[in-house]
Amino acid sequence: MDKVRLKRIRNDVKGGWTDFHEDDMNWLLSTVEEQQKEIEELDRVTLSMEECLVKNGRVIMGKEDENARLREALEFYADEETHEQMLINEASYNADGICISNDEYAPPVIYFDKGKTARQALAGESK
Repeated sequence: MDKVRLKRIRNDVKGGWTDFHEDDMNWLLSTVEEQQKEIEELDRVTLSMEECLVKNGRVIMGKEDENARLREALEFYADEETHEQMLINEASYNADGICISNDEYAPPVIYFDKGKTARQALAGESK
């Protein structure tokens, strides 16, 4: 921007002189138009940046949800109790203390899962 020219015009206006030269008036108008275009471009860029921030926020939230699902599945498989057999019936003994039936166990939970928890987590489903 021509600061000297703008200062001269400003001084002329302050001094009460309003009879601008045509080239000064054209310069002022073109300068205002250029600045208006720059403002519009900044507004467009700002909106674009805001849209990116919103999209990135959604992506981050989605990744946090995915991370929680996968962590839950890993915790299921890492839990030692998931791999232990469950006692159904304890051994029975007769009056003489002789064992008449052995302990009965159910297969561990992991046996029945057969990877279902992992597949659900990977597919985006919660357990």
